[in-house]
Amino acid sequence: MPPVWWILFPPSRAVLQGLMWSGYRDMAQEFAAHPDTYGNPMHGKKSLKERDMTEPNVLIGMFERSTRTNWRRFYYVGIAITTAASAVIVHFYTTAVRSPDLQEALMHEVRWLGSFLGL
Repeated sequence: MPPVWWILFPPSRAVLQGLMWSGYRDMAQEFAAHPDTYGNPMHGKKSLKERDMTEPNVLIGMFERSTRTNWRRFYYVGIAITTAASAVIVHFYTTAVRSPDLQEALMHEVRWLGSFLGL
């Protein structure tokens, strides 16, 4: 599945061509697997076995690698943000425990956040 942010930040042309060929390959395999269901739309066309798929397979590989890399980066950035936010919360909490004024300010923020989220 292509990453959602490709809508705003599209990948290279070759990766997009790989996406197109990937869809073509998947549909050709589906049509070949169930010819009666789709009325054999591949009738009169070369099958994937007869077609030279060297270049499309290279583009499909580029698309699949790019997709995996982008999702992996998204996952790692999410972990980094969660870790940083947790560290900040722990720091503020431990600081607030030492200072009654900061503790009251923190509790005020927590109450506001709870009311904002409807909790």
